[in-house]
Amino acid sequence: MDDEALRLLGFRWRPSYKTVWRWLKVRLGPEGLEAVHSALMKAVKEALEVQGVSLGLKVAGDASPIQAMPRDREARYNGYYKKVCYLVHRLVCSTTNLTLSWAVTPGNVDEAGVMVVLLVKALLLGVVPKEAGFDNGYASPWSYALLGLTAVKPFIGFRKNAKPSWRGKPRTLRLRFKKMVKAGVLTAERLKAVGISPDPEENSIDEVLSGLTIAGQHEYVGAYYRNLSLTEFRQNRRGWVKLYVQMRNVIDGSNGHQKDWLDLDNLKVKSL
Repeated sequence: MDDEALRLLGFRWRPSYKTVWRWLKVRLGPEGLEAVHSALMKAVKEALEVQGVSLGLKVAGDASPIQAMPRDREARYNGYYKKVCYLVHRLVCSTTNLTLSWAVTPGNVDEAGVMVVLLVKALLLGVVPKEAGFDNGYASPWSYALLGLTAVKPFIGFRKNAKPSWRGKPRTLRLRFKKMVKAGVLTAERLKAVGISPDPEENSIDEVLSGLTIAGQHEYVGAYYRNLSLTEFRQNRRGWVKLYVQMRNVIDGSNGHQKDWLDLDNLKVKSL
């Protein structure tokens, strides 16, 4: 680490390994790292806005495997990568290549549940994307529901021969809404507070989706937004894939660069 980097970290002289370890692990800790990153990204966002650059209008996310030591108790075996590893999930701005949020999980964690965490962290920074690109591993009703309800256009890869979900069809959504009202999950008072009628036929599809979100019916809400994305994909496959590939290239290149720069592959020797 050079003298300039040490100065920026607040050290007047080159500290020992033990000092750095204590500063990082005890005084700063994971929560401190998150706080530092959050403050830094907010400052960067404000500085870019002065220059007319919006941070995170297009974002891309993916996971990169980091091989662990064979006896590492926190790591897990990943069947796709065929090794005991961790997964470093990152959300980056496709324009600036800056890391907006990240999460580290054992290798066997389902990626589908991580997208929401990455996006919520970015939203808390004041970053509101218009487009988001992820591979199919991150596809889930929760992911599509969050993207749809926040007006973020999803570019999530589809599996071969992907089909629309019956849960996402407007007629099914209205029937589900009616069932939630009948079951008492959506009361008249609760709906009146947000300006929605208990009769699904009197509501727009957006109002039906809002009601189902209140009722916790994310599988149905997510299915609707996935169906919309699948329709767009089929209507303009070439244009859709072009945008998807562009975002995927950004996150793939960024993951490779950070693994090399931070020497993360040597975790199999150093451990987490």
